[in-house]
Amino acid sequence: MTEATRRLTIRVRDDRGRAFVEAWHRGLAPGAGADEVVSFEDFSSLLSTLTPRRLELLRIVSTEGRISMRRLSRLTERDYSNIRADVKALERVGLLARAAHGVYLPFSKVVTEMDFAA
Repeated sequence: MTEATRRLTIRVRDDRGRAFVEAWHRGLAPGAGADEVVSFEDFSSLLSTLTPRRLELLRIVSTEGRISMRRLSRLTERDYSNIRADVKALERVGLLARAAHGVYLPFSKVVTEMDFAA
């Protein structure tokens, strides 16, 4: 199920150095309670990963809690193989996690930052 205090920050552009500095200023040792960060190379990579259908899956999982992929398939009226592919894509970036009887959100909060500066 969702963990109470974990956060995932999604950034467009690799800003791991900035994330380290922000954690340092908050007084956190690297990796000690700091937000996990997923960076996308550019805005189009973010959009190709976080499609409207995948965002719908995240919304359903956040509402339902741990849920089987078959139930996701029924709720969305989508083919199981498509659900499975979308779940795998969301797992790869850390937005979904698998458990014995389904998938769940491993974060309680997702923050999205977009830095348009080059």
